[in-house]
Parts: sequence; C-alpha cells; structure tokens
Amino acid sequence: MIKVTLSAFERGHLEHTFKTTPNRRLRHRCQAMLMAARGRRHHHIADDLGISPRTLQRWLHAYQSHGLDGLTIRWGPGRTPHLPAALAPEILTWIKAGPVGCGLEPIRITPLHGRQSEHRQSAERRDSVPAFCPSVPRGAESGSSTNGSARRPSAGLSGLPCL
Repeated sequence: MIKVTLSAFERGHLEHTFKTTPNRRLRHRCQAMLMAARGRRHHHIADDLGISPRTLQRWLHAYQSHGLDGLTIRWGPGRTPHLPAALAPEILTWIKAGPVGCGLEPIRITPLHGRQSEHRQSAERRDSVPAFCPSVPRGAESGSSTNGSARRPSAGLSGLPCL
C-alpha cells in the first residue's frame, strides 16, 4: 500500500485543480490523491472512482515521482495521416463544391412508396445505362440477350465494354 502524505501547499494545489479543471479525468486523479492522503483504503478509492486498483497504483506512483504534472494526461502523437498536407486544401474545395462542382449531375432522391416505386426505380436504372454507355445496346445491361441465354448475375455491369 502506497502512503501519500501531502503538505498544506500540495493539498491546496490539488484541491484547487480538482475544483477548477474541466477535465474529468484529471479531476478523478486529483480526487484519488486527496482520498489516499486522508488514509482511505486503495480498493475503496478504486471502487468509488470506477477504476482498477492497479490504475490507482499507477496514479499514486506518478504523483509521488512527478507531482501534479505526473497526473496530467499525455496524448500520443497519433497515426500519421494518409493524405499529404499539401492536398488538404484541394480536397476541402472538392468536398465543399459537392458532386455538381466536380461536373456530376445532382442526385435525385425519391421516397419509396410501395412496389410501384421500386419498379420505377429499377426501370430508371435500366434506362440510365444506355445514357451512360451509348455503345451498349438496349437490354444488354440487364443480363438478357437475344438468344435467350442469361449472363452470370455476379458479373454485373463490369463486363460491359464502356466500363
């Protein structure tokens, strides 16, 4: 069991930090130090704060070796970004401009109202393929052919010449 003895200055500094910090995690750490200094048992402190006794031991060791600076949370550097910093402004302008700013047509969102709407949407999808791929004959995108043999359903539109 780690004994914590606080001077009047240290106790006042911990109490002030406990009362004024907006950081909940630092507030719990200060509270743990104050309870340990009053002689409260470590497993009771851990139960009250919802932490493990081992975590409390780490906090006590950090406070004894570094003082209040040992209780502050140090964040790691984090993961390195995948995008270069030079491209960030250009990507932001793409996002702000949206699909229309990139030369694409706006998306029409229609609510589904039963089976008729689903049928109409599948018809719209069938009609949009020839507009997108003028080299594909009408009906070829749905998988049907003139001789009655069906294409593999897993092939999708990837087998079309324009895609």
